[in-house]
Amino acid sequence: MEPIVNEKVWIITGATTGFGFILVEKLLTLGHKVTATTRNKDKLNQKVTEQFKEKPEVLQRFLACQVDLSDLKSIEACITQTVEKFGRLDNLVNNAGYFTFGLVEEISDKEFRENLEVNFFGPVNFAKLALPHLRESAKTNTTGPRILNISSMLGIWGELPGFVSYVSSKFALDGFSEVLHGELKPLNIHVTSVKPGGFKTEILMAEPNISAFHPHPSGAYPNINEEYCRGLMVSLQKGDPSKLCDILINQCNLPNPPLHLMIGADAYDIANKKMKRVADEMEQFRAEATATDLA
Repeated sequence: MEPIVNEKVWIITGATTGFGFILVEKLLTLGHKVTATTRNKDKLNQKVTEQFKEKPEVLQRFLACQVDLSDLKSIEACITQTVEKFGRLDNLVNNAGYFTFGLVEEISDKEFRENLEVNFFGPVNFAKLALPHLRESAKTNTTGPRILNISSMLGIWGELPGFVSYVSSKFALDGFSEVLHGELKPLNIHVTSVKPGGFKTEILMAEPNISAFHPHPSGAYPNINEEYCRGLMVSLQKGDPSKLCDILINQCNLPNPPLHLMIGADAYDIANKKMKRVADEMEQFRAEATATDLA
């Protein structure tokens, strides 16, 4: 990738590993200014410093923020530090998220709410607090600032036993993205819900989340167990995360980016399967379901 001339200021959440870290690397290499959020600021600073040890000047365009996504003040402080250091904010990538495994009957209320706090309310609050700065950027940014919400193919197809909190968070994030798109398009701010398929990243094999899964004591779900989870995670590691990040960067230069961006052949297959199912079910009940107007 060639260095760019028209550099932007980005915030990337969840940037210690996976998509987030790869995206940070690529953006800094291209000449952008990047704030990266993490739960371990020292670890992230060390990784970025090591990555660019031959080009230490790059570090002047990098800021690591330790952020608690459940804390509004923590999010606000990160955005404030970004604008103070770089002068503005152009693009936000809500990437942070994690899996919690558990059946509807098995997962605790606490586990469910904590998963939604990070995967859904974190992006909602980051977008909300970033908007004043993105609106300011839109005044001079001809192609418009961007909000990329990293959802999942599981945000359109949820029939995956044991993933209730994760799937619910991604469906919610997709709905939020659509509302936000409608509100911000007239302001020249673009919102994209990114729905990757299976990619080889650390989130899929996070040991604490996998080992936390326990079969329901009733014995009603004998096939939904730790072995099932591990096998599923291995099967979902077909994609190259570096290629995904290239697509994200390129689409941020488009004057009219998509609202829904599927990435990966499996994501396309899932999306087509879902749309066909909905269309078939609509057609099956069309006659009675559309004859409901007041007489």
